[in-house]
This record gives sequence, C-alpha cells and structure tokens, in this order.
Amino acid sequence: MSEELVVLVSFWAAFVIDIFIIFYAFKLSKRMGGAGLLSKTTIYLGLSGLVFGIHHILEVYLEEIPAGLEIAESIEGIAAILLGIAVYQFYKLVKGE
Repeated sequence: MSEELVVLVSFWAAFVIDIFIIFYAFKLSKRMGGAGLLSKTTIYLGLSGLVFGIHHILEVYLEEIPAGLEIAESIEGIAAILLGIAVYQFYKLVKGE
C-alpha cells in the first residue's frame, strides 16, 4: 500500500469521525437546552474539529494547484479561531459570566 493511499484513507477516516463528533455536539447541545455557555462551547468545539478535518482533506486535494496549500492553511486558521472562541466561552463559563 502506498504512502499516499495511507494518508488519504486516514484523512478521510478522521473526517468521517469529525462528522460524527459534530452531530454528537449538536445532540448534546440540544440536550443542554440549546442555550447557555456550555451549549455554545460544545458547538464551537465540534465545529472546530470538523473544520480541522476539512483542512486535512483539502491539503490532500489542493496540494497540486497553485495556492492550494495556502487555501488549506487558511481553513486551518478558521478552525483555530473557532477553537479560540470555544476556549473563551469556557473561560466565561468558569468565571460565571
């Protein structure tokens, strides 16, 4: 099995897991009432994981085109921003705001 195939299969497997994680995050958010900081934090964390998965898939498919990796890395930046928002939501939750 070629290294490229292993990378492709592992990235797609991770992406499928990310899909399950975001659905689970939405389910948990709904069970929490859909409002409040903990619910929002759960959604942001799930979205962050999904966008990181999209980033990895794009790395594989866009590496051959001009500016392809830059596009993939910018998607990773969006995932990092979502993760930062989740951390801030968690901070607000702990502080009781």
